[in-house]
Amino acid sequence: MTYLTPENIGDREIALGFNNLELLCLNCHNKKTFKAAQPDRILLSILMEALSITPLSFKSGAAKW
Repeated sequence: MTYLTPENIGDREIALGFNNLELLCLNCHNKKTFKAAQPDRILLSILMEALSITPLSFKSGAAKW
């Protein structure tokens, strides 16, 4: 498996090649991609961004990210 880098992103075999695919469940993907980040929080952030939702912020600080 060859990971994408700025140097090889233009190589179609690396960027789009079937032999360079890695199948991961969401939890494993998040662990690998985001290392020590919290998968549930990451998924929520991705979904909110995709749906153009912004988190509510309260003066009390209860809804802080």
